[in-house]
Amino acid sequence: MKQKIFYGWIIVLAGFMLTASYGIFYTLTVFFNTIKAEFGWSATLISSIHSFHLFIYILSGLIISRLTERYEPRLIFLFCAILSGLGISLLSQVKTIEQFYLFYALATIGLGGAWAPPLAITQRWFNYKKGLALGIVGAGVSLGTLIQAPLANFLINSYGWRNAYLIEGIITFLILFIGAALIVSDPAKVGLKPLGEEKESGDHHSSNFKNVELDWTLKEAVKTRALLSIGLAYFFTLLPVHMLGVHFVPYAVGTGISKTAAVAAWGVLNGAGIFGRVFIGDIGQRFGWKNTLIGCCLICALLTLWLITLNKLWMLYLFSFIYGLCYGGRTTQIFGLLGYCFGNTKSMPTIIAFTHGVSLIGGVIGPIIGGSIHDYTGNYTPAFVICALSWGLAAVSSIAVTKPAKPVSPYLPKP
Repeated sequence: MKQKIFYGWIIVLAGFMLTASYGIFYTLTVFFNTIKAEFGWSATLISSIHSFHLFIYILSGLIISRLTERYEPRLIFLFCAILSGLGISLLSQVKTIEQFYLFYALATIGLGGAWAPPLAITQRWFNYKKGLALGIVGAGVSLGTLIQAPLANFLINSYGWRNAYLIEGIITFLILFIGAALIVSDPAKVGLKPLGEEKESGDHHSSNFKNVELDWTLKEAVKTRALLSIGLAYFFTLLPVHMLGVHFVPYAVGTGISKTAAVAAWGVLNGAGIFGRVFIGDIGQRFGWKNTLIGCCLICALLTLWLITLNKLWMLYLFSFIYGLCYGGRTTQIFGLLGYCFGNTKSMPTIIAFTHGVSLIGGVIGPIIGGSIHDYTGNYTPAFVICALSWGLAAVSSIAVTKPAKPVSPYLPKP
């Protein structure tokens, strides 16, 4: 019987759920002022929680991605669901900053597989509509944040921040569990081919020699200008993304906007990010990953400078919508560029995790820079100028990306 729905779209759904689970880490901006009020911690110290999370995530992302290459990804994701759900739930019991670090680290280890492996697995299932598929999977983070941020605010107001973390931990576990149950790492395992792959035809013995394309290894990929340029571009986008991710709500509240309205604007930003990842992702495949990435970065640079002047709620919402579109769109372009440069290699989860991990150093220092500047000056203006410059440097780095020559090996086929 002919299959009505290509299972690759089920993989997209599974990947979407796995990446959506990461949205919990973008709710720190919602918990920020409540935690500050209870413990009396400085903005820099609270920001360091997110930076510490990213530092652990760099390591856990590489390890979990490597494990999904060697073992059945479904089992790895189930293990991740248990760790992350437990870590988030235990945040309800913290009394010291050290405990916050410990439980945040446990959750981070669990969610180490929530980004690179789903994107790499999705690439294997699609040749046609790859940009759309990657965009949908990447949009999970934005939808996760769009739902989790206002939900966290509601739970904090209704049940207190400790019970909010307990409930969020249960939700995180369930999302990961369902995604893990649906995942299949390779279409060949269920007798399928990637969507759009041409059927093999023609005489395979028309020549005594045949060029065989070899998979890129991480060791080979890191020696190319392409990976260096993509990594730098990614680094310079993650610095402002994570700085704003932690300080968006506190900044908006500081301008006189209510916390509820600020959280709603943060939701608009991430909601727009969903459309950006999906539709700008599709545009990138049609008109070029690199050019689309450059455009997204330049627009984000200008918008970040505009953010400094905002003093009305409608302006914050407008900023959130346009910034969200471009912020979301640049994500798909980066991973589309990696796929374009290095193909559907078996090592793609590790290549993505390595690029993401090294680039996350920008995300590590971004929130701390923002918090330190605010503690010292009392405002965020210098921090947002740094963000704008970083977006500009991301655009410059993107210009240098060129597809590397893929290694081939001639061999004499057996008679």
